[in-house]
Amino acid sequence: MFKKLFDLAINTLYPDNFTCNFCHAEIFDDNGLATCEDCDMSLPKINGNICHRCGDLILDMATYCEICKFEQKAFEMNRSVFLYDGDIKNAIRSFKFDNAKYWHKSFAHYLAKAYKQYDYNCDIICYVPMYKDRQISRGYNQSELLATELGHILKIDVSHENLVKCKDTKNQVDLNFKQRRENLSGAFKVLDKSKFKGKNILLVDDVYTTGSTLNNCSMVLKKAGAKNVYCLTIAHAHQKD
Repeated sequence: MFKKLFDLAINTLYPDNFTCNFCHAEIFDDNGLATCEDCDMSLPKINGNICHRCGDLILDMATYCEICKFEQKAFEMNRSVFLYDGDIKNAIRSFKFDNAKYWHKSFAHYLAKAYKQYDYNCDIICYVPMYKDRQISRGYNQSELLATELGHILKIDVSHENLVKCKDTKNQVDLNFKQRRENLSGAFKVLDKSKFKGKNILLVDDVYTTGSTLNNCSMVLKKAGAKNVYCLTIAHAHQKD
């Protein structure tokens, strides 16, 4: 009951298409971003030269970042809309940990713009799953909310509960690159391989940090017969050289 009242209050205070999600100024928005023009212009969008594999911002004219030069990835490419900084960082943390589920529509519309910008052509949308007990504790999987709304916008089917997380893992935040990779080993599996066989899959998550989570999910999807895996994330945590 409390949760329903909370969601109703949020929707009343910040109704879709009438207030900016960032500054709460009144807007008349028909593009789904729920972001006023001033805030949209000030957000840390990724512009310029990016790594062809992970989508990280590169300050020189190199083709790949220092990580992707030496680390093979199972996915074809990742593209992120924003750098994980400032208002975007705060919004994503609120979206993930503070029950601010209203962010999923705005973020999904930004992801839809990126999908079209980079000419993705996918058959089915998938998302990074959470371990069952953790999802029950949080009440939702933010990546599933993103994927569901994105599928609605793009008119692409979303696969639910087929790519699953079968092992609880440590929080990735405090782990280094090697530890992240070891932590996620064997953590994901596909229940029905036939649904992914020969498909181009769009894999959705909130933040790209080292790529370990997306890479492990992509390896499992490839083993299940996926033809290609393309990734979209809201933000990229820039890896300093």
